Amino acid sequence: MTIKSIIEQFDTTPFLFIGSGLSRRYLNLPDWKGLLKYFAERISDNEFVYESYENKAKALQCKAGVMPKIAELPDSLVINEEDYLEFQEKSAYLAAKLMTIFMEYPIIFLGYSINDSNIRNIIKSIVVCLDTAQLQRLENRFVFAEYDPTVKTEEVAPYTILIEDKALSMKKIRLKDFLPLYNAIANKKAKLPVRILRRFRQELYEYTITNTPTENLRVASIDDSRVGDEELVLAIGKASEFGLKGLSGLDGNEWYRNIILDDLKFTADELLKYAFPKLTSQNSGRLPLNKYLSEAEGTFEQCRKIAENQTFDNIISATIKKNRRYL
Repeated sequence: MTIKSIIEQFDTTPFLFIGSGLSRRYLNLPDWKGLLKYFAERISDNEFVYESYENKAKALQCKAGVMPKIAELPDSLVINEEDYLEFQEKSAYLAAKLMTIFMEYPIIFLGYSINDSNIRNIIKSIVVCLDTAQLQRLENRFVFAEYDPTVKTEEVAPYTILIEDKALSMKKIRLKDFLPLYNAIANKKAKLPVRILRRFRQELYEYTITNTPTENLRVASIDDSRVGDEELVLAIGKASEFGLKGLSGLDGNEWYRNIILDDLKFTADELLKYAFPKLTSQNSGRLPLNKYLSEAEGTFEQCRKIAENQTFDNIISATIKKNRRYL
């Protein structure tokens, strides 16, 4: 079995849990011990002060491990042993979220030790909730990548850890160069769930026959921060033309309708900025503006000047004016 074959068998792109091992290797940043030692020496101006904290911590009861206890002793760090214990007691939501991720996606751990207490606590919070069948399902979806400069080529082998009375099997990769793993991950293409495709088909159908964005379908760029994660985006054309410029396709009937029913999912500022310039040329400058101007946060001086010169008589069409004579 190879790294490539492991990644290829995944039914979707994996979640990556990345530890300090990667920042140590690529950015030469310190690990947890190195970080504590650095700040201890900076605070006390004593190059041996860390060892004294470490000796004190080892002589005490370390409920969350030695490192958090040492942090509780530099009494100047934001995160210490008490914070770790409180987090463990209140991590039910995290465990529930992680369980969803673990059951739906392959998991690759990078830059961690297989014996890291934090990783074991995360795995423990999940494993204790699973039965044997569910644990077996995770076997081909859990991968631990371990950096080892002594190996000549990548090594892939089964690995089992015991969490309380439950055994969790996984794949363990040992390699001195992570590039084959990065390439395998990069070549893995994401797959869209059928439920998403079905939903998009229905929303697109409604947009096509009505020419009006639905509650969940917006005409916008996928990077538009105003579009929520649960909304669907429709864009046709070059990426530079995407966004709210799609409002330029609005017609006069929709402009009037929205004044009465307020059924367009756009703000007054968006309508005035993107829809009005084209609509006003198509409607001889007779579009009513007061509703939108009263709701807009922007100034829109040109629109306000047009509105100041508008009266009921110069908004209505010549046909309506002619018919008024017979009323």
